[in-house]
Amino acid sequence: MITKKDIVERISEISGMKKVDTRLFLNAAIEAFGELLEEDGKIKIVNFGKFEVRDYKERLKYNPQTEKMILVPACKRVKFTCGKELFQKLNK
Repeated sequence: MITKKDIVERISEISGMKKVDTRLFLNAAIEAFGELLEEDGKIKIVNFGKFEVRDYKERLKYNPQTEKMILVPACKRVKFTCGKELFQKLNK
């Protein structure tokens, strides 16, 4: 699994930025993504993909450990849809 540290190192290598500056940038970008998703519910990055907040209704699910149905509360989740260029890169 790739960690935030790995991402900072890769961005630093590609951009030539110092790791400290790259870490600050990445933290700011993550904070901005969260705020923007909270405000608008959608972020589209051309050639990369789209992040969209989705509402999920409460529902019943089966718990195999207890063999009982449990109520899963309503919640919001972020759905990512891959952009065309990223899709092509992943499927070479």
